[in-house]
Amino acid sequence: MTSQNLSQKKNTIPLRIRSEDHQDPFSANISEAWGKRKYERSFIAKLTDSEGEARETQTWLQFALACEYINTEEFGKLNNEYNQIIGMLVIMMGQSEKWCSFSSLDTEQKD
Repeated sequence: MTSQNLSQKKNTIPLRIRSEDHQDPFSANISEAWGKRKYERSFIAKLTDSEGEARETQTWLQFALACEYINTEEFGKLNNEYNQIIGMLVIMMGQSEKWCSFSSLDTEQKD
């Protein structure tokens, strides 16, 4: 489907609702990852889910731009914010051992 076809159908797709639906799983997955950081593989899996949700939101932003629900400036701002979030998630996954280590907590409790 081309951008022109999408623009013609802009009133038939409730993009705002769809975009809002994807914000909850994104943040919920990050919270769940934090809760599972004791288990490194589970931590990484949940962060991977969060990255996928963030990328899906970027896709909805592209549709929103094509359908003229948002302007280029708004798209650029939101898309850049999601790129930064995705970058942070990738770093956290790549350095998961730092996030999943409880040795610093054990040391604090002994003092």
